[in-house]
Amino acid sequence: MIFNKTTGAYFTDTLPGDNFRVSAVPYALGAPGHSFNQGRYGPDSPSYTPITQGCVGFSYNNALSTDWACVTDTAEGGTARGHIADYALDYNCKPMPPYNPNRAWAWADNDSCSLVGEDYSWGIAVR
Repeated sequence: MIFNKTTGAYFTDTLPGDNFRVSAVPYALGAPGHSFNQGRYGPDSPSYTPITQGCVGFSYNNALSTDWACVTDTAEGGTARGHIADYALDYNCKPMPPYNPNRAWAWADNDSCSLVGEDYSWGIAVR
């Protein structure tokens, strides 16, 4: 579950497969399209911001990826639902909203985004 404490919105997904063990971030659980991801955009590099993302329903090129968190750049209209950041806005928000690179985050629901660059509290719950 990804939840927005500020608005009361939340997204859940049922993950196929066995029990999952997580010991570090980033991680991707489940299967493409039915997943839970937490991480940031890109592998360690000064080119990427450290903004953490959390989403369900993610698929990157019809696969799971821990390096690209909630960026669904090959999915038509995007599939990530939850707190997204950086390039995830480019591909999950249709149309792409104007945003400040220093506040590059939004609350996403498939291809619509809200709260772009606004302050809100979000969190995760996995059971």
